[in-house]
Amino acid sequence: MNKIENKLINRELEPNIKSAYAYCSDRIDSLVDYSLGILKPELKITSNSLGDSGPIFIFRHILDLLDSISLLIRTGSSATPQLLLRALFESYVYLVYIAEKDTLRRQNAYVAFNSLENYIYDKKKGINTSDQRFIDATFLFSKQPYKEILENYENKNAEHWYSLFGGPTSFKKLLRYLKLEDLYYSKIYKDYSENVHGTNQSMRNLRPLPEGGIEFPPLRDYQYVGEIFGVAIMIACQSLTYFAEIRKLTNLGDILKVVNDYSNDYDFSD
Repeated sequence: MNKIENKLINRELEPNIKSAYAYCSDRIDSLVDYSLGILKPELKITSNSLGDSGPIFIFRHILDLLDSISLLIRTGSSATPQLLLRALFESYVYLVYIAEKDTLRRQNAYVAFNSLENYIYDKKKGINTSDQRFIDATFLFSKQPYKEILENYENKNAEHWYSLFGGPTSFKKLLRYLKLEDLYYSKIYKDYSENVHGTNQSMRNLRPLPEGGIEFPPLRDYQYVGEIFGVAIMIACQSLTYFAEIRKLTNLGDILKVVNDYSNDYDFSD
């Protein structure tokens, strides 16, 4: 097999670039490690404590995404991390929505929603639903508050967990409700969604040549790594803050000091 020219894929970063991206990756790793220390005592979940565990599931997912973004930044990749940033942003918005009001009801809705459709399908087929991983759905939806969630879902046919109980019917409307649309929709969610769906792969991936004509950038193109790092740290810090507030953690003051320490990593004022 012929060796691919280096200009087609950036497998070897220049030493100064490699060092800079290693720093970015290390900063994310240190924030993930700190956050895992905050999360660990909260991971004791039982079937009786499902109601307030939604933020735990969400925040753990956020840390998993951050860890993957860190790995990709270390290699100088900036295309795939944008897909992960979109998922990271969605999870952050879920925490904001849960914290905004009706916190317990929204936590319950988040936890129960994934089991709803399977439960309703099995119920119609006469199957006794039992989620062997953790939850016996038949038992779950026979009790409050999950019985109320089931009834609301059947009456409204909500497509998203946040649509239950008269909530926003789409993610864009969720951002609008939380007054985050103007700040985040076009720059973060819309741009990164285009990368998810592959709709921005034409003009964005072409570059003019000095002598005329155009060329494609190499794979593992690292021109957006700095932006990705800043956005990832920003979302991570805000997510950690909301998680601590929702869980009513007693060391919130210490957490806010750590968050403030990372603020320079996402200062976009310039």
